[in-house]
Amino acid sequence: MTQAIEDTIRTLKEFEEDLDKVKAEVGEVKKKIVRDAAQWADVAKRQAVAEAQKAAELNLASARREGEGEVEKIRRNGQSSLAAFRETIAGHKGEAVDLVVKRLLGAE
Repeated sequence: MTQAIEDTIRTLKEFEEDLDKVKAEVGEVKKKIVRDAAQWADVAKRQAVAEAQKAAELNLASARREGEGEVEKIRRNGQSSLAAFRETIAGHKGEAVDLVVKRLLGAE
């Protein structure tokens, strides 16, 4: 009977050692899963940031093209208005000279 008890105790010790080994392996696997998850999250984050930057660059380029088109339109309108103003001034230049001469001579 002592042999049976000793065998049972030895078997229980071996079972306990095996259980401790399994617990240690589970702990290592857990750590690996956490590390892998952190790496996957980091990769996903970098990809999301890269995609967001690409979208922002496309939006910026589009806005820049649109803005440059507006600037060109404003420039053309300004040049047209300036030309019309110069033409108006040139058309009344003679009248202005006459008025200045009359004022200087005290005719008016």
